[in-house]
Amino acid sequence: MASETQTVVFLHGIDTGPDVWNDHIASLREGWRGIALPLAGLAPENDDFSLATAALAVSDELNRLRIQRAHFVGLSLGGMVALQFAIDFPDRVLSLVVTGNQVRMAGAQRVLVKFLSRLVPGHLAPAGISKKSLRSLIDSVGRADMRNDFARILAPTLVLCGAEDHSSLPFAQELAAGVRDAELQLVPGADADWAAYHPADFMDRLTTFYATMTPRRW
Repeated sequence: MASETQTVVFLHGIDTGPDVWNDHIASLREGWRGIALPLAGLAPENDDFSLATAALAVSDELNRLRIQRAHFVGLSLGGMVALQFAIDFPDRVLSLVVTGNQVRMAGAQRVLVKFLSRLVPGHLAPAGISKKSLRSLIDSVGRADMRNDFARILAPTLVLCGAEDHSSLPFAQELAAGVRDAELQLVPGADADWAAYHPADFMDRLTTFYATMTPRRW
């Protein structure tokens, strides 16, 4: 890696916030710094969400911080936003690590999730978001199908999946097969949220990936 400080952008899932990454950021090695960004559209005062606008908001925040390129780490919904960012802004991504995310949603899945969202009282919406924002989120995720855009992802990519996260495994396999030279690692005994609650294990895998990956020429 270059001698200058490397920035890692951490993106959280729907039922957590940026502070879920505090321990991860604190354990980064010398020469690396981490920033955890909130996902645009999930705040209680907002009532709209899309993967594209969330990715654009990340780009705007990096511009504000004067960060041209960064490494990206995403959990669950944050993984989808990281993927969308890598598709929309490939020249800004030095590496990509995702876990517990989808790349598309089957039609029957989408209908079921949308139906269930109508039954959830507003105060129980994940992360305190409004019911309207929750429905926008489900619509956006439900429409997403990133498979045709995998070729736009240019950065070294690590796909992590809990061995017990059976719902995410097919998407992890599709992503690892579709992105050039991507690596898939299954984490024994882990579920969908393992990265948030087992920071030491996650960071061991992350730092090993950073130490062994070969940066690509743009």
